Parts: sequence; C-alpha cells; structure tokens
Amino acid sequence: MPTGEKQVFSVEGPLIRTVPRGERLSTAKSDRARLVPSDPRRVQTVQRIFEMYADLSMGLRSIASKLNDEKILSPGCSNPKANRDFTWCLSSVRGILQNPVYTGDLNWNKTTQAKFHRIANGQAQKRETVRRVIEKNAQHDWITVPGAHEALVSRTLFRRASSRRSDESRTKENFRRGRGKDSPFLLTGLLICKHCGFKIQGRSRNTGYQRVDGDESHSYTYVCGGYRSKGRAVCTRYYLRRDPFESCILGRVEKRLQKYLARGGMTLLRKFIAEEITSKLQDPQEEIGRIRSELARLQVEADRLLDVMTPATADFVGERLGKVRVQRQALEARLGDLERVDYRPIDLEATTREALAYLGRFRAVLDTGTLEQRKEFLRGFVHEIAIDPDAGRGVITFERNTSREDGAVPGPGLEPG
Repeated sequence: MPTGEKQVFSVEGPLIRTVPRGERLSTAKSDRARLVPSDPRRVQTVQRIFEMYADLSMGLRSIASKLNDEKILSPGCSNPKANRDFTWCLSSVRGILQNPVYTGDLNWNKTTQAKFHRIANGQAQKRETVRRVIEKNAQHDWITVPGAHEALVSRTLFRRASSRRSDESRTKENFRRGRGKDSPFLLTGLLICKHCGFKIQGRSRNTGYQRVDGDESHSYTYVCGGYRSKGRAVCTRYYLRRDPFESCILGRVEKRLQKYLARGGMTLLRKFIAEEITSKLQDPQEEIGRIRSELARLQVEADRLLDVMTPATADFVGERLGKVRVQRQALEARLGDLERVDYRPIDLEATTREALAYLGRFRAVLDTGTLEQRKEFLRGFVHEIAIDPDAGRGVITFERNTSREDGAVPGPGLEPG
C-alpha cells in the first residue's frame, strides 16, 4: 500500500489482515502468492501513463513533469535515500512502459545472477564467467506465464506503447545513451544545482545546420539533471553554454592556483610531488634480495622434508612439498618480473622542478592530452562547483591541497556563462 502497510487477502477475496509498515510478512510453505491491483489511484496513474505515451504522443519527460505537477507520488526505488520525495523521472516512467506485468503476464528468467549457471534454451548452462553479477538473458529464453493475474492495461494499448518505443530507439536523437567518460564535457560530475541538489549534466544537440567542412553542427550546453529527468516541478529550466562556461571556470581555477603558489603552496606541493615520485619509482633490488632469501629458505625446507620422508610419512611429506612448490613458483615469477625492470635512478630535484613548471602553465597543460586526462588533471584541484540559478551565481569548492588551511584565499563566486 502507499502507506507502506501490506494487506493480505484470502483466495476468495476478503481481507484477512493488515501488516504494519516495517514488519516482516510471515508466510507458510503452502501459501501461493499472486499480484492483485493496488490502490485504485495507483492503478489509474499506470493507465494514464500508457495513454499519455501511446495515444497522446507525450514524451517521457513530459509525462514525468505532468505527474510531478499534479503532486502524484512515484513508486520510489530500491534505495529510498535516492528519491525521498518520490518524484517521477524518465527512468521510472520508462520502467512502467516496458513492463509486461501490467498486461497480466509474468516473465521469469529475464536476468540471471546465479554464480555458476544460467537457464538458456530450456537447460541449465554454465556461465562464461564465475561472477555473481546480474546479466540479461536473451528474450527467447524468457519463461512467460500469460494471464497470471488481473491486467491493468489492455494488450493492444501495451503493444502501441511498445511499438512507439521501438521506433524511438532506432532514432539516435530520441534515444538516450550514457556516454560516461567519453562525453565532450570537461566539467562532467563536478557541477551541482543548488536549487534541487541534482547533478548538472552536459547536453549536445544537432542544430540542423552543416559546417563549412560538411559535418553536422552541434550545440553544447550544461543543463540541470533534475529538470531534465523530472521536469519543472523539481527545478527551473536554465542552460549554461559549454565553451564560455568552461573557460570561466578554468580562469578561476588558474587564478586560485597562482595565488596558492605565491603564498607558500610551492613548498607543500614540492613535498607532495617528491613523495609521489619516490613511492612510484622504488629500487627493486631490495625486494629482489628478500625474494632470493625466501627461495633459499624454501629450498632448505624441501631438502629437510626429503631427508625425513619414509613410507609412513610419504603422504604428509608429499602434501607439504606441493605447498612449497606452489610458493616457489609464485616467488620465481615475481623475481623474473623484478629482474626485467629497467630501473634508472632519477634526479628528484630536477623532476620536481619540471612538475611544478607544469602547474605554472595550468591552461597550456590542460589543453593537451585526451579529454579523460584533462578531466583527471582538473579534478586534482576542484572538488565541486555549486550553481545557484536563482541568484545567478556559483561557488567553486577546491580540494584541500589548495584550501584556506594552506594559506590560500577563499574562491570567489562566478557568473554562469
């Protein structure tokens, strides 16, 4: 129930008992469970979602926004902390539209999370990798029980919705795909909207024009993830143009870094850089000596076991020798790797000066390398950027290395591009 209580009915229909929220529902082995319609208002919401999508041609975002405007609570998610307000988003609407349970059917074996086997072609087959992770099964391996419970939407309506989803999935501009670290946005993951608390996401759109070289023209902006997934009931609509906004942020970071280096930060950074270089470039000779000593000890132990072996102790000695052999093989492999290391002592002072010179050319260094390398370099300085669309300002939170504790001034606000 919406309140969190559970209602238990008999097979004939009458209500047997109500289980309070948070109390575990005890069942007997002879019990058989089936789905029944929930609160009538919830049933109506599900039916409206299918009608708005299939018959009124509304998009996922429009449906989520309308439901949020009407203050209709969503089903929530498995993590209650992630959606405390029970607001609708694209994924919650999409999950309902693609779930055949609303037609009265139950599907089993859509996914597998068993450690060793999966059901495929009607038989239990070994999984390619022995991992307890959830993997999707092919649709022909699904086991469907039609008419297992009362349907909430007709099969015809469900097919219309499925048909539209199939058409949209074949159109790139209407089918969202996560691009992760390959996205062309330098500030991905750093931006937070202070109005709603959601991440601010990068968004690219085809403008419909062609550039001089013949390629399609795109516009790149940052938009609030709360508005993008849940509509104006959660956040306001605003855009930050990527290029001027990123240039503004980088200018602020560069200015902070210059102040930091001028106010004593050079000494602390010199220490950090020296420690990092020393930890990454250790002379392997010390470990080589330790491994050789351990191999000598294992050889002595193997000789001793062979000297005391008798027909009565053959099994015990054989088992012990097997363990010694495994240890020797592992150590010999590690020794071979270390002996192939081309270790050359470095000039620590010269390398430190070179690393500090990179920081002095922050913008020039940031313009080189791959996008992922540039993102990692920037995240060494910036922890978070909070944008307040109501005030039209933002605040950069720097990492502790360049914080007030180390003598640097606090970061000023910034005007969104």
